[in-house]
Amino acid sequence: MTLFQALYGRHPPSIASYTMNSSSVAVVDDLLRQHQKILATTKYYLSRVRLHMKQDADSRRTHCFFVADDWVLLRLQPYRQLMVHRRSSIKLSRHFYGPFRIVKHIGQIAYKLALPIGSHVHPIFHFSLLQPFDGDPPFVIDLLPFDV
Repeated sequence: MTLFQALYGRHPPSIASYTMNSSSVAVVDDLLRQHQKILATTKYYLSRVRLHMKQDADSRRTHCFFVADDWVLLRLQPYRQLMVHRRSSIKLSRHFYGPFRIVKHIGQIAYKLALPIGSHVHPIFHFSLLQPFDGDPPFVIDLLPFDV
């Protein structure tokens, strides 16, 4: 389904290609030639804009891949922080928790973490919530805060 069809409930009108001197009227012939030129120019600029927008969007995307047994820090959103621990001030709460070990890679962009028992958070996270941990893996895992 095209956008035109979704908006108007019918297929878009087809634009017949122009063949040189197909009309016996000179004004119609010139009008069809101009129409074809405008259509070709519009298609060209739309393809250039589409390519530019794709390059611009791809420039801000980060591709950070982890493997099993890597150590990562976990970023929790403020609503999730409230779910696991009551803080007096959200601004003063920690942005990253961990480090936690990656158990396995799920799909293309999700990872399962080895969270401590008692944390009330689902162990599968999108890669954008993970930050690589630089340093030696800890002997004691930093616990997620949870209500006692």
